[in-house]
Amino acid sequence: MRTLLAVVFLLSALSASAQTAFPVGPNGFTFSGEWDCKGQFINGKPHHSHYSAEPVLGGAWLQLSERDIDPPGYLSEYLIRFDPAQKLYINEDLNNFGYARYASPGWQDNKFIFTSIETHYARPLPENRFVYTVTGAKSFDVSWESRRDKSSDFKSSDMIHCEQSAATEPTVPIQNNSKSDAKERYSSPNAAPQG
Repeated sequence: MRTLLAVVFLLSALSASAQTAFPVGPNGFTFSGEWDCKGQFINGKPHHSHYSAEPVLGGAWLQLSERDIDPPGYLSEYLIRFDPAQKLYINEDLNNFGYARYASPGWQDNKFIFTSIETHYARPLPENRFVYTVTGAKSFDVSWESRRDKSSDFKSSDMIHCEQSAATEPTVPIQNNSKSDAKERYSSPNAAPQG
């Protein structure tokens, strides 16, 4: 009987640990891999980033790393997991400006929207969100949006399009990663540190 209980307990534990950090998206889309991302800020200046994503800690979390190439300086690690108690996906955004926490109910058609629930930066941030939109089997868009108050609509201040690449590192060398080099993140009235 003890053996049967041990097997049932072990299978339950394995099933619980098998919960994926980030669900498969439309048409089998997954964020795992290397991504080259290009777009622009609201002021029209270019934005080029390198994203890298992989399941970590036994698949309990998805680690999504961002490193800005143009303008250089912004670095972020997003740790994403499903919280069964809240029935939400939680995104812990740790970056070289501070940190924030976002929540999402999951995929809604081809979009995954993380909305801020907690922020810790030197200056207050408006409510903001990341909108990930799958555009193909190996591509997605990211829009960083914010709004001044609950009665306002979200407005994008940064939009990039990401294509999966085979490269393990971006081809542009790392430049000075000082906070002063990442000023594009603050170029609009709604802008704030983000990824």
